[in-house]
Amino acid sequence: MLYFMLKFAHLSGILLVAAGLFAALFQDFLYRRSTVRSSQTMSLKLMLDWYTFFALPGAAIVFASGGALVAVYYGPLDLLNTPWLAGMFGLFTIGLVRGITVSGPYLRGLIAMTEADSQASGPETLPGRHLPVFVRGLEVPFLFLIVALGVFRPETWTMVLVGIGLALQFTFALTLLLPSITARSDDCLQ
Repeated sequence: MLYFMLKFAHLSGILLVAAGLFAALFQDFLYRRSTVRSSQTMSLKLMLDWYTFFALPGAAIVFASGGALVAVYYGPLDLLNTPWLAGMFGLFTIGLVRGITVSGPYLRGLIAMTEADSQASGPETLPGRHLPVFVRGLEVPFLFLIVALGVFRPETWTMVLVGIGLALQFTFALTLLLPSITARSDDCLQ
């Protein structure tokens, strides 16, 4: 019974993280397309809210339930000896640290800049107008990779490294394509 409760908590946390990341990605698209300062500020605030109220609590649930699952059913040493567990733990840790130390402070600073410059007239140019595409692009491929590692449970490091390589290639492609996908035209809604 404990196993199913922990697994349910783990899956619920993953759903919260996924909802937060996809909603924040959508807000990022809106931010990039907007030419109106108030819309940009609102998109940034909503992006931060999705991270704060969905992705971060979901990550805490995933961390607690995943840690309990590993401790009770696998053992702490198996974490290092089992490629799929180590891959999930490593990618999750990288994503969580990146989110707390990079994305949150960056968004808060960008919000402060847009609010401080909201009275300015002229072209909508702010330093840092575009969020770092590569860092934002890592979130979704790494989430899919973490879920894929949990579902398929590869027993070799080769498969884990191939998955990481594919996620990085997808992110590089997204880095090149996203600016053209989200490019604003002169006839955007004002």
